[in-house]
Amino acid sequence: MSELEAGGATGHQSAADSSMGLMVCRLALDPATGQLRHQAQVGMAIRGALFLELILDGRLTGKKYPCAVGPSETDGRLADSLHRAVAGRQPLQWRRWFGHTKADTEAAVGRLVSGGVWRQDGSRFAETDPGRLLGAHEHVSGLLAVHSGAAPLEDVAVALLSSGAGLAGSRPRPRAQLSRMREMMPLLPEALAERELARAAVRASLVAIRRRAGARFLSG
Repeated sequence: MSELEAGGATGHQSAADSSMGLMVCRLALDPATGQLRHQAQVGMAIRGALFLELILDGRLTGKKYPCAVGPSETDGRLADSLHRAVAGRQPLQWRRWFGHTKADTEAAVGRLVSGGVWRQDGSRFAETDPGRLLGAHEHVSGLLAVHSGAAPLEDVAVALLSSGAGLAGSRPRPRAQLSRMREMMPLLPEALAERELARAAVRASLVAIRRRAGARFLSG
């Protein structure tokens, strides 16, 4: 179990704590406005995290393009819908999977609200237990500060993706996170194929965010 998961693995929030896609969404929420300020970028980061979930579950292969393996219907996790999409399409390069991610954001928000993790007030959202998420923010910020490649792969991926899309509504920083990937996600002799896939998914997500961000965020 990663430190992000261990930060709250009991009660009604356990599903959100164990899903990298939902954690990325939670980390992106601006607590001051209750909004996802950069929805397009957040959607790309969520999709990258869902790809990671499938890879770590052994349900996705393919360094050049994702290929679904095994059944699409498992335990009803958010990643199942992405698995179905990959299984139902002709092979597409990784970068082609980040053009339409609004559905991922909407699905993640819906899960967080229906699961009681977020409270909704009109178009605003808030964590029902903000103290739980504070630890996740601190852990992610710490990982990015030291550029540690020794942390669990799940935590490193969430840190890179959530910061790339804009932590807590801040400016997206995809370029900075792309430059950190080599140190934070090194290719190790063990589980090499899995790490290569993980790097491919994270990199494709960050590159898509960088392209979407445009000139305003090129310094990030």
